[in-house]
Amino acid sequence: MGERILDVKQQVVPRLRQARRIAITVTAVGVGVMVVGTVAVATMAARRRRRRRSLRGRAEAVAQAAAHPEKTAKKAEAAVEKMADDTRERIKAELRDELKKELDLQDREPMREKIVSTALKTAATTAIPIIIRQLEKRAR
Repeated sequence: MGERILDVKQQVVPRLRQARRIAITVTAVGVGVMVVGTVAVATMAARRRRRRRSLRGRAEAVAQAAAHPEKTAKKAEAAVEKMADDTRERIKAELRDELKKELDLQDREPMREKIVSTALKTAATTAIPIIIRQLEKRAR
């Protein structure tokens, strides 16, 4: 039985080594392809961006816009709408943050200050019409 195990071992070990070498080679090739592909995609994007920003690219864009005014108008409308939506959302977020800050400040305000500020507001709302009437009487 021991000889049979040695025979199987002698047949299997070289194949395992070969499979391991193939796996390492495939991994290295895969990583190389991924690196080269990433560099190629970045290079193509940079070239397209440079072409669009060049004087010739701008001239071509203007010519396309003049040739297809409906398409240009739709693109402009979409861009304006997107900016308006972004602005609305940003303003809403700022207002929410301000409201949260105000509510937090009110919650942290000591009880005596809450009572005093409420009393002052009430007194001011009742006193203002009286003061206005007295000023009107003096002005006559």
